[in-house]
Order: sequence, then structure tokens, then C-alpha cells
Amino acid sequence: MRKDSVFNIVAALVFAVTIISFGAYLFHLDKKVDHISRPVHLFSPHQIESLNLSKTDFPDTMPHDLNKFCYIFCQQPLFWLAKGEHSFVFVTKNGAHVVKFLPLRQRPKVLQQMALSSQLAYDLLRAETGLVYLHLNRTARIARGICLTDFYGQQHRICGDNTRFVVQLKASPLFPTLFELIKNGKIEEAKARIDQVIDLLQTIAEKKISDGGEVSSLNDVIGFTPERAIFVDTWEFFKAPYIDVKARMQYELGVRLNPLKKWLDIVSPELAEYYRCKRDAYLGVQSGHTQTT
Repeated sequence: MRKDSVFNIVAALVFAVTIISFGAYLFHLDKKVDHISRPVHLFSPHQIESLNLSKTDFPDTMPHDLNKFCYIFCQQPLFWLAKGEHSFVFVTKNGAHVVKFLPLRQRPKVLQQMALSSQLAYDLLRAETGLVYLHLNRTARIARGICLTDFYGQQHRICGDNTRFVVQLKASPLFPTLFELIKNGKIEEAKARIDQVIDLLQTIAEKKISDGGEVSSLNDVIGFTPERAIFVDTWEFFKAPYIDVKARMQYELGVRLNPLKKWLDIVSPELAEYYRCKRDAYLGVQSGHTQTT
């Protein structure tokens, strides 16, 4: 073979490799530019979907009514709602459920705690959390073909089998719900909602479970479905067998719910007085020594 022919072949190979490498570079550069230009609501399927999900120690709690499950996921798209501390949150088209996808980049210890908390909530606090389904491990032919619409309206098609997620009843935030009732003069309904919050906190205390959310904003922890108050955050539950229910409720009513009481002082003195009476009755405060805070 002539030397110039060999040279031409080698040159062609080098050129082809260069073109391929440059194309790959442009592809990754485009992804980086996209990430930089959309930093606040950044989402892409590769953050939640993988064929190599590490297995957790907990079984998946798939529904007995598989048709209902498929309807939630396959018959309607999911729309971006928020990015939480531990998950990407989407809402179903009918607004009835939220789907929380766990990111892949999660430390094993954190993932284990989140899975443990979710399983505990599903087993013992299903009504108090509104949890419907848990999907903590990779499955086959159960949740294929999920359509997600992100914050910018871009659609993504993913295989739910290759993701971790929980499905939960959608709840409205605590303070906006109460404010809307107050604004519309529905004081009795607002009182009923306050009772639901207190009942919720007492229920988990009686079940010897802590939600671990004492440092979180009430608006991020507790919300309302049409029927009741529920815990929106389900990632930090743990068993606390030595909880003293009365002492716990003294803390809940006297400390943790104090921001609610101060807010009610501003927006509705009538409701603030209602809450104060409920709190003092539970804590055993005599009428002549009613707390002023």
C-alpha cells in the first residue's frame, strides 16, 4: 500500500475521532448551559431515573387496585409543583394527588432514613399523612410511561419503574387555608381546622411517633385535605416509645404552635382567643391565671 494512501486513511480516522469528540463536547456543553440558565427550578429525568437503583430494605406497597394506580400515573400527566428539600414534587392533572420523586444523588444513610420514615408513616399513619403508594425499589412493568411537565412547560417521558417515589393526597398549606377562611368570614370552619391540627399532633403523640419536624416551618409540615389535617412532610418520622403524651402536647401547644397563635393575634383576634382557650384547657391553666403569650 502506498504511503500516501496510509496517510489518508490515518488522517480520515483522526478527523472522524475529532468530529465525534467535538460533538460529545458540544452535547455536554449544551447540557451545562441549560443547567446554568435554569438554576432555580432545575429538573431533568436523569436526576430521578436509573436502571441501577440501589435496593432499600423496605418492600414496595403497591395498590390492590392496580387500575386506579395506572390511572393516576398513565392516564393523566404530572405537573411541576415544587422542589422540596428531599424530593421533586409533581401534582396530578386532577389536583387530587402529589407525587414526590426522590433524587438519585442521596447519601445511603439519608435514603435509608427516608425509606424507614415513609414505611412507618404508611403502616401506622396512613390517615395522618395521606400516603397512598410507596415505590422505593426498582420494579418491572408497573409504572411505565409517566409523563412529567416541568416548571418551564417542557415534557419528559420517564419509566416510573426506574424511580423512587411516594404518592400522597394533595394538601393545601396551613396558613393560606386559614387565611382564606378568615377572609371569607368562615370562622367556625377555621375553628374546626385548628381543632384538626391539635388532634393530629395528639394522635401521633399517642401512637408514640415523632415527626422530627420541630425546626421546620409549620407551613411545610402540616396541611389540609378537604377532610382533615395531615402531615405534608413524611421524611422524618421515627418511633419514640418513651414519649410522655401530656409533656409532648405541652410542648406542641405551648411552643411549636406558638407562631400560629401569634399569627392569629394579628389576623383574627377571635380565632386567637379560641386557640388560647383550647390550649389553656388542655394544659390545665386556670382561668384566673390564663397565659398571655
